[in-house]
Amino acid sequence: MTATDITDIKNREEEYKKVVEEATKAMEYISSGEYTIRIGTDYKQDDLKLLTETLNMVIEYLGKTDEDLKNLIKELATPAIEVMKGVVVMPLVGRLTSDRALDAMDNILNKIETTKAKVGIIDITGVPGIDSAVADNLIKSIESIKLIGAIPILSGIGAETAKNLVRIGIKFDFVTKSNLSEALDYAITTIK
Repeated sequence: MTATDITDIKNREEEYKKVVEEATKAMEYISSGEYTIRIGTDYKQDDLKLLTETLNMVIEYLGKTDEDLKNLIKELATPAIEVMKGVVVMPLVGRLTSDRALDAMDNILNKIETTKAKVGIIDITGVPGIDSAVADNLIKSIESIKLIGAIPILSGIGAETAKNLVRIGIKFDFVTKSNLSEALDYAITTIK
């Protein structure tokens, strides 16, 4: 074996170590939901160059897939449904955060606008509790529904939520109904 052969072997070993380190670091980023990291591709060995290019393509694909899934979950978490001509319902279920309340506002406003609905119902029967920030965003949603010319209805307010809303000082200058069925009955009589 010559000195050149030993140097080549050491260089290859160093490149392999570097690729393993970069790939390990990339996997740590990916596991935390970060997909902007890329692995260097400037290696002398063709197999390592191909491997790093492939890993970068996989990371990019995972990032796009993750973003698509997040958008789908976001859409499904705040669905606005046209239940009949002129009536859009947004049933909210689970813990409601300020961000989710803002997404809900966007979705119901867009659905009311595209369907030309006359009534927009926000049903919070499935929401366990509402803090002041979420209440503020719900009221903004209701005001926004009014501004685009539809009648807003808030339904499904439980006793605990009602106490919190009154304590916060929400002004109820909009229609409220105790459940979705009553809200739909009111909507039907309103659009006739």
